[in-house]
Amino acid sequence: MKSALLKAKILIYRILSLTGIIKIVNNIQFKMIKKFQEKKFFELKNKRNIKVLFIVVFDSVWKYEQLYKFFEKDKRFTPLISIAPYTNLSENESKNQLNSVYKEFRSKGYNVRKDLKNPKTEYDPDIVFFTVPYGYTKKEFQISNYKSCLTCYVPYAFVVISRIELHYSKPFYRKLWRYYMETKIHKKMCKTVSNIDDNNIYVSGYPGLDNLIPKPNSDKKKNNSIKSIIWAPHHSISQFGAGLNYSSFEAFHVFFKQIMEIYDNKIAVVFKPHPLLKGNLYKSDEWGKKKTDDYYSYWKNHSVGSLEEGAYEDLFSSSDALIHDCASFMAEYMVTGKPLLYLANMKKNNTGFNRFGDMLYEKHYKASAENEISEFIEKVVIGEDDFMKNVRQGFVSEFLINDNETASQKIYKNILNELT
Repeated sequence: MKSALLKAKILIYRILSLTGIIKIVNNIQFKMIKKFQEKKFFELKNKRNIKVLFIVVFDSVWKYEQLYKFFEKDKRFTPLISIAPYTNLSENESKNQLNSVYKEFRSKGYNVRKDLKNPKTEYDPDIVFFTVPYGYTKKEFQISNYKSCLTCYVPYAFVVISRIELHYSKPFYRKLWRYYMETKIHKKMCKTVSNIDDNNIYVSGYPGLDNLIPKPNSDKKKNNSIKSIIWAPHHSISQFGAGLNYSSFEAFHVFFKQIMEIYDNKIAVVFKPHPLLKGNLYKSDEWGKKKTDDYYSYWKNHSVGSLEEGAYEDLFSSSDALIHDCASFMAEYMVTGKPLLYLANMKKNNTGFNRFGDMLYEKHYKASAENEISEFIEKVVIGEDDFMKNVRQGFVSEFLINDNETASQKIYKNILNELT
């Protein structure tokens, strides 16, 4: 019965799409949202206590630390973080995920709640910042529930994939009051596939980099006898790549367990999987829940290696190198000044990146085989022969960090200026 009903709904949606009715309805909805936002905007001009809500599903995609602190210090604003349930897991796993994220934010002193069923009615926010644009959570935490609020978004990751329509063509982006983008290049790319209003886009830089910029003398007293290497595989394994298929996890998951023995007392590996990798492995015919849990437990309980599934700013700071196939890490780790190796998926005919992603990709060491990974570890990491360092630094200065203000400062000032 449910299957027949679903098929009927899909058929009706396709008919409405083909006749253009969906597009007309969406345009009417967007216009209504803009009117609601204009009304809220003028209300806030004279409001003395502005409530700012941050909706969080995963702590690993939290890019608002400095921005939150700016609001916290300003008496005109009251910021609150509401933890949203991740509904792509079982009920028990979703509860554990929610409690884990809440505990992490609570330990850092944030004003955080995990018990709000509908933040719109229970907190009544004026400004809402989202951490992901997807329907990973209940409708009460999605943008459609906040039509009368000033809704804002910072990308949870640098947009580097070639299929830019996945980021810019969704209705979510047109509903935003302000979309804070990484670079001018991203704004140009967005305009090629989206009809987002120019007034809704503000090029601020990427707040996710603010806490990754090395502090002066931060590595001065570091013990370099054992090199710490982060291995960060993407979630897009075969069958679950959503057309991306970046992940080389299946090719190298055994090798990364072996290399700590090969380089005994010289390196330590930190397994830093994408938050969605575990769920995709659970669904995989080749892996399943038990094999996946056993693999994660191996890293969690290893005497030298380790597992890190949460926030990664401190991890980046304490590491010596990154080996990965994740999109956003190409830019985020680059600002640390440390070497990074990209695991190229040789099953693909191209990089799968957009113009900006290709620029980042060119500044990476690359490997598609075990011996090439070993060469990077031996020469660049252990031997400290990082001959691409100056090339990366030039790119960082030109495109990622090129003035005296952080991205968070720009976003905060933009909102202040708008509401003054």
